[in-house]
Amino acid sequence: MSRVTSLSGLFIIGTFISPRRPQPNDPLQIELRRQEQCLLEPIYKFLRTEHCGVQVIYHNVQSFAEHRDRIEKDTVFTASDIILVGKTWALPAEEISVSGFEAVSRSDCVGYASRPRGACCLVSKRLMDHVHDAAGIKMGENEDVIDAATIKLDGVLIAGVYATPGVTNDRIHAFLSRIYTEDGRKIILGDFNRNVL
Repeated sequence: MSRVTSLSGLFIIGTFISPRRPQPNDPLQIELRRQEQCLLEPIYKFLRTEHCGVQVIYHNVQSFAEHRDRIEKDTVFTASDIILVGKTWALPAEEISVSGFEAVSRSDCVGYASRPRGACCLVSKRLMDHVHDAAGIKMGENEDVIDAATIKLDGVLIAGVYATPGVTNDRIHAFLSRIYTEDGRKIILGDFNRNVL
């Protein structure tokens, strides 16, 4: 009956016998009472302690437009300071936004059709005064492409990267070489679609 949309055309065959009332010692009733007594404590420490430091998260979003609402409802994302998303499928004219965050850098699909690529960096609005040198980077063509969204936050370069499945090791190494020319510490998170070590 999971696909029934109306009662029209439904019939009970035979005699309907209503289910018996649950007994107090029924395993389901015992479990429901136990769950009412349990205190649910989030497993991730940052969800239950005072905020300190900078929380950065990366997600291969598989289309930002399709999954934006999941990000906005997920406390792991919204408790973070920086959200890096890859494989956005976004075109330049499309808005990428999450409540409380600002899209500061992005690398979008080229042309008029969405494709499985792209990267974006969203920063919590309370950190915007610390962000500089935001840039979107696209390297390669056809199926040998790397998209990256980068920022510097208090001198630390933070990059969210998505590489297409057809990316070559040479393209990955060229990208990493470009990033490593930047001064200071670096945090690179992403989906390279292959082992690069």
